[in-house]
Amino acid sequence: EDSVLGVMKSEVREVVIPLCDIADISLSSGWVGTRMVVRTKSMKTLGEVPGAEHGQIVLHIARKDRALAKQLVSELTYALSQQVLADLEHERSARADR
Repeated sequence: EDSVLGVMKSEVREVVIPLCDIADISLSSGWVGTRMVVRTKSMKTLGEVPGAEHGQIVLHIARKDRALAKQLVSELTYALSQQVLADLEHERSARADR
């Protein structure tokens, strides 16, 4: 604990979220700032992440990082779409084999 501020110090930890566990990712900008919302398919995925509630985490993005965040959301949305298409194709071919 920091004796000056009375705040608990903790180690920075990295949490890896597999692409297949992401249900949705979005970016929104407004008067308050820019927020990235990551929603997972299971609440367990974000169980170790402070501030995560009901399988989602809201990340506040600094103004200088907005373009990078927009690119990340775009690339992840594309990858998630590709994953859905691949799953549908696999399901379709499995039905055709029956």
